[in-house]
Amino acid sequence: MIDTSDVLVIVPIFNEINNINFVVRDLSKWFENIIFIDDGSTDNSSELIQKLGFKSIKHLLNLGQGAALESGFEYFLKTKDYKYAVTFDGDGQNRAIDAFNMINLAKNDNLDAVIGSRFLTNEYLPEIPYFKRFVLKIASLYEYLFYSIDFTDAHNGLRVLKRDLIRDFLLPINNHDMAHASEISYKICKSNCIYKEFPVRVKYNNKKTQNSLNSINILIKNLFKPFNN
Repeated sequence: MIDTSDVLVIVPIFNEINNINFVVRDLSKWFENIIFIDDGSTDNSSELIQKLGFKSIKHLLNLGQGAALESGFEYFLKTKDYKYAVTFDGDGQNRAIDAFNMINLAKNDNLDAVIGSRFLTNEYLPEIPYFKRFVLKIASLYEYLFYSIDFTDAHNGLRVLKRDLIRDFLLPINNHDMAHASEISYKICKSNCIYKEFPVRVKYNNKKTQNSLNSINILIKNLFKPFNN
């Protein structure tokens, strides 16, 4: 089993009190270093995290997931012990085993980034709601045509990122709304770093998820928008 002592899992949350216990149990099987970024929750999420004994940063206001990740990255860079960061959704949709396998790939192949994708295998496709699958495909095509982002899964929140990539290319994050995902993908592709995609499973049962129509609104809003610093 690979050593994960140099890995920090960054979990942005907003009103996820019903999912925190599950996320903690799942991640703790594979990772020892976890930090939650509470983006202005009003449901006592921070109190639960503190009770469970995990590190957290709390935003007084809801600033957006991009801002939460930015706070997580800044903490990551201040702590010299960590070489890799994992971004992991706090709603229980991601799987810790996928994150662990992505870290394993990053270390074995000396990669700067590993990006989760729901579309590298047909095994998990039936689990993705049809309209959401359609919108994600359109979003990936849009990102490729306008920004030369060649990832197969637009807005997948499960990523492994190496320290130098975060320090030299990803910060600051200029988009604090859901467009931050496109910005991060754009910067990874433009950085000339070494990256791979990895097949992951996203669980939708009884989980809230971004409205598919909102993804289209994000695409329109950011048409031709530059993502570079």
